[in-house]
Order: sequence, then structure tokens, then C-alpha cells
Amino acid sequence: MRHIVKLVLWTLLPAAIFLVLQLIVARDKVFRFGDVRFVLQLIYILGSNLLFFMIAALISTAVSVLFLPFGSRVRELVARAVYALACGAFLFFAAVSVRMFAETGHLLNKIDLEMFLQNANQIFFFTLRERPVEMPLLLVSSVLTLAAVYIYSGRVRLTSGSKRQELVVLAFLLLCLASPVLKVLDIFGIRTLTYPLSETAPLVMLQKMVSSNIAYELVQIPQDELERLLTPKMRLNEYLARLKVKRRPHIFLIVIESLTDEFIETERQGKPVMPFLSRFRGRCLNFTRAYSPSPFSALAEPAIYLSLYPMQQLEMLSNSTGDEGLPLEYSHPYLQQVLHELGYTTAVFSSQNENWGRMIRWTKTPYVDYFFHSLNMDGVKVGTGGERKLLDEYTVKHALDWIDNTWDKSSPIFLLLNFQRSHFPYWTPPPWDSYFTPSKIDFPFSYINYPEDKVEIVKNVFFNALHYVDYHLGVFLKGLQDRGMLDDSIVIITGDNGESFYEHGHPAHGLSLYESQVHIALMFCAPGLIEPGRFEHLVSHVDVLPTLMGILGVDPYPCWQGIDVLNTPREQLDHRPVFFYTPLFQPQVGIVRGELKYTLNLGTLQAELYNVRLDPKEQNPLDPNSPEAKELAAILDSFINAHVSYYHTILDRRSTFFWKGYFNDGLELMKRYCPPRIERLIQTAQNR
Repeated sequence: MRHIVKLVLWTLLPAAIFLVLQLIVARDKVFRFGDVRFVLQLIYILGSNLLFFMIAALISTAVSVLFLPFGSRVRELVARAVYALACGAFLFFAAVSVRMFAETGHLLNKIDLEMFLQNANQIFFFTLRERPVEMPLLLVSSVLTLAAVYIYSGRVRLTSGSKRQELVVLAFLLLCLASPVLKVLDIFGIRTLTYPLSETAPLVMLQKMVSSNIAYELVQIPQDELERLLTPKMRLNEYLARLKVKRRPHIFLIVIESLTDEFIETERQGKPVMPFLSRFRGRCLNFTRAYSPSPFSALAEPAIYLSLYPMQQLEMLSNSTGDEGLPLEYSHPYLQQVLHELGYTTAVFSSQNENWGRMIRWTKTPYVDYFFHSLNMDGVKVGTGGERKLLDEYTVKHALDWIDNTWDKSSPIFLLLNFQRSHFPYWTPPPWDSYFTPSKIDFPFSYINYPEDKVEIVKNVFFNALHYVDYHLGVFLKGLQDRGMLDDSIVIITGDNGESFYEHGHPAHGLSLYESQVHIALMFCAPGLIEPGRFEHLVSHVDVLPTLMGILGVDPYPCWQGIDVLNTPREQLDHRPVFFYTPLFQPQVGIVRGELKYTLNLGTLQAELYNVRLDPKEQNPLDPNSPEAKELAAILDSFINAHVSYYHTILDRRSTFFWKGYFNDGLELMKRYCPPRIERLIQTAQNR
């Protein structure tokens, strides 16, 4: 019993440190001791912390057994050292884990850990460069925790037969037991906790203090003022009941990873990169100034389906029920749902694992009749874990086979096809890997870093991947033509984001808001419905859904933030703003309006202004303090604060606010009103 008492007392210091820090960060926005479920939440947090440290202490003691020949003093020193290292490592990895939760919506898992370990050196120095405050603070905190635990564990002394110590041990053992019990109850739907477990995992609160270095100050807009910016919400069942369609052609939405207009027309080594798409776009309306709302795929793609800017926790808008979700009648209609209600057979074929970034929430729903992604089929896959992507040729073949053998031909098709071969690391099978050469990767090569003097080789590998995609896109569209379907279809082709090659210090995508990452390809092809040509006004992914509905003759849902760009006066399009956001490493927000583009780094408050018509490569920055920049900054500020006030984020409002949960307090507002209307935000900003 004395040894058990000592182990438990060892856990008290680190557990107390972590709990206190979590509660300090939560402050008054979480303290509701009158709520029984909130008290259970505290028990869960404390118990889960204690359980971890208890296991670490037991493992440390077991390791010390290996040092039996060296005497009890050496064994105790070893156990203390191993335990201190475990506590320090836990602090570090827990902070990294919940940093990922803030930016991606999921905690660190085995797949992510494998990626970090494989690229540890590059990720460390990249983060040190991008987050000069956060990483040293995290390391210092881990070392101080290690030292404190080591010293404390050596000072724990037991007095024989101490009933008080035994009672303390019993109480904390019960807390340890309470944690898994509450979790099991929560898993089986018995809602004993106030907030979802993913929000209260050990150290979620702590991370928000350690790694949140956003200097941008949010302003809470009073509800009466906020309501003047909003429009009343139409209930979902009422909207669906009103749906009427003038025409029902087949609809094919094709999303190609990292596709831009520039890449479609690129010639390299005297050969076109995408010869099929370069020809096919001649029958389409090409939107030459199209933007993704985020260079991060998990935020960009839902904007296409939802017509909403990625300023909210997306689960809140799904068809969910319970404390963390809106009731069904107040949920938000999305592309697949509306088309399903209009009598379409809906299908999704994706070369990626749709669980990544939890995009499966929007691609596999009750309104999707057939769903296929990389985990549904054996075949050559690239990457491990969450990055397991199927070769696009398998996805195309499966889609065409489904049309031939499963679709019952009694209703029109909506089919989403997601090409992924052009995603990093851009691997293609022979002979596609040697179309552009040299293309051998024999140097350190990771998503966030590779030698800048190897950019031309990396571009060859990337363009080989796009050439592969182009061929299999042609296979699919020619397959539709052979089946007599293409001329009676609307085909929408777009990129989810762009791709950088160190034009501004970063490779790949997701890390910045420069044109190379957010200016994407978008085209609508609809023979007899849309005239081919060029559309040179600003559009966004949020416009895809209402524009498609306009072509079908369907009234838009009033809460969609995009517009039907084909039925909007051109003078309005010339003055409307388009917004974008990225949460990775240093969160950034941006706006483009007319010829000017303004971006703001939320951590450093560094602003940049470019004329993207005259300077599409963004090599000549303009004065970020000019009157034009201040006007764009005012609109952007109004956009951010109105959205955050509407979604009513909880916890620390200065943290990476876009991905934080919002629960009971904001639901009434979300039930009654749509998200802020962009035109009203502009008017508000101009009136200041």
C-alpha cells in the first residue's frame, strides 16, 4: 500500500499544474459550478490527467526494475528520471496535439505522429522560424515541468500507516476510474458531459494559452447591432418544400487537387502539361478571377458544398442534434442535399481518404446515394494512414462502372469526382513519372520543406502528376461522351487550392494567402445553357452552389453567402469583396476587391497590399497604410468580428478563433438568423 501511495503522490504535482493551467485559461467562460454536468466535466479532466500520470509512474517504476543490481537508490533515481521525462514529453506532445485540433479539428493521432517523426528536424526548424515565440515557450515549459517533477518526486516522503495519505490515494483512484466511466457513457450517447470530449481532452485548455499568440483583437458586437447585419433564417423544411426546378441535366462536379489557370496553360520542355483540359475548356465558361476561400483543403472544399465562408465549426451546420449541433430544422442545406431533394441520384467518387480533415461529414451523408473513397478499394495507394490516396485511374474506372452497372437510369446524376494525384508528394506510376525530367527525388523532401535549389525538379514531378490527372480526366469525360451523357450535362471543374514553389518562401499549399495558393481554376461547361468564354469578374467557391442553382432555375437559400454570379449585374460584381483564410502556423486573413488584395497576418499584424491585376506574382507590395488599404482593412475587420460574434465562440477569443467550438449561448441567434450578409458588412464598414 505504501508504494501505491507514493506513486499517487508522485502524480499530484503534474496533475495539479495541468489542471490549474486549464482552468486559468478557461476562466469565467467555463466556470459554471451550478451545472452538474460541468462538475462532471472537471472530474473527467482531472481524472484523465491523473490516469495518464499514474500509468507513467507505474511504467517508470517498472523500468527501474532493470537496475536491480545497482541498489534501491539507483532504481529510485532512474524511476524519477523516466517519470520526469514522460511528464515533460506529455506536455510537449499534448500541446502539439491540441494545436492540431485548433487548426484541423482533430487531435494528434498515430498517422500524424508518424509524419512528425519522419520529418521531425524539418518541422521543428520550420515551426521555430514561423512561430519564434511559441516553440521556445513550449520547450522551456516542457523542461521546467521535467525539472519540477524530478525534484518533487525525490521529496515525497511517507510516514508509516498514514490514514490521511491513504484516503487521498483512494479519492484520486476513484477520480481515475471516473474518467473512463464518463467517457464510455458519452460514447454510448448518455450525455453526462457539458461539452464534447474532443474539446476537453487533457491539456486542450493549456495549449490555448501556450501556443495562442494571435495579436489581432476581436470586438464582440452587441446582439442588437449584430441582428441589424443579419437576415431572418428560413427553416430547412420550408425551403426544401418550395424547391422547384426548370431543368434537370446531369451534373458532374470535378475537383482537382492544386489546379490553377496558370497550370492548365503551362508548357514545359516544349510540351503542354494538360493538353486535354486546355482544349476542353474551350467549350466552357472560364472564371479567370476565381478564388478559394482557403488554401487548406479541409476548409476550401466544404465552401463549395455549403456556400459559406470557413468561419465556423462546420459540425454546427450539419444535420445533427444534441447540445453541440443545431436541431435538424435549423441546419444548413448543402449541395448534395438540395440535388437529392430535386430527384437526383447522388454519388461521390474520391481518390483521397475522406476521413482526412473530417471532410467525410459533407461527402458521405444521408443524401449521397453512393459513396466511394480510397479506403473502399484495394489498389496502389500513395502515403500512409490519413494520406492514403488511391490512383485516380482506379477512381475514374469505378465511377464509369457505377454509371454502367449501378445507376438505374431513371433519374439524373449528380456525381462528385475528386482527383488527388497532384497532391504532394505528387507520385505517379511509370511511365507518367518521366514525362518531364529530371524527376528523381533523391534529396530531403517534405510537405513544408525541401532544398530551394531543387525546385525545378519538384516542378517536373508536380507537372508529371498534373499530366497524369489530365489524361484520366479525359478518360472520364470521353467516357461520358461515349455514353451520350456529356451534351446533356453541366460539368464544373475547379481546383480546391493552388500550389507554391517558394515564390514567397513556402512550398506546397495551406501556409499563405498569396495568389499561387488561393487563385484557382474554375469553369462551368453546359452546352445550350451557358455560352463558352471568359468571365473576368471576381468569384469564389462560395458562389458555385447558388450559381448552379440559378442555371437549374432554383431559388437560392437565403443563408448562402455566395451569389449567382451569372445573374448579378456586372457593376455589383466589380465592387464585391472575396475573402480567404488559412489557420496553419501563422493564421492569416485576406480580402480582394477590384484590383486590390489585402492580407493580414493575425500573429504579427503584418499587412500586405498588392494590385493583383498589374502584379499577379505579387512582387511589388503597395503601401499597406494607404487609404485604399484602410478601406479594405475596415471591411475585413467588419467581416471577422461579425462572423465571430454570430457564431459566438467560447473559450479564449484571442486564440485561433475560427476553429473553436461554440455551444449553447449562440444557438438561439443561429436558429433565427442567417450568417452575416457580405453587402451589409461593407455598408457597415463604410459608415464607420
